[in-house]
Amino acid sequence: MHSNLKQQIIDHLTQTKNFLNQSEQFNTSELTIAQRQYKEPFGMDQMTPEQWLNHIYIDYAILALSQQQYEIFANIEGFSYFFEYSWREQTHQDFTQALNLIREYEQLVITFLKQQQ
Repeated sequence: MHSNLKQQIIDHLTQTKNFLNQSEQFNTSELTIAQRQYKEPFGMDQMTPEQWLNHIYIDYAILALSQQQYEIFANIEGFSYFFEYSWREQTHQDFTQALNLIREYEQLVITFLKQQQ
């Protein structure tokens, strides 16, 4: 079950990345050189939330799962709040869909981490 759930998380992240890239509502353009020279953790000070999620976080999370480096998920509870706050004034249904995908991801990881204990 544990490796099945891990694969489910990877599939979910891939689905989320595909959704972000297919929607016209999100800025998923490639990162510029300036954006890559970030100061804040993971460059959140230089890019839109969806660029950060698409180009930095999702790839990093998939890599961490495949290498069994679960410590990056230690503070996963509340992960969706950043996006809820950032997109709080957005009304397009794609933002609602993206938030639902992020919340589902958060719950999958919480369940997975509980199984690791």
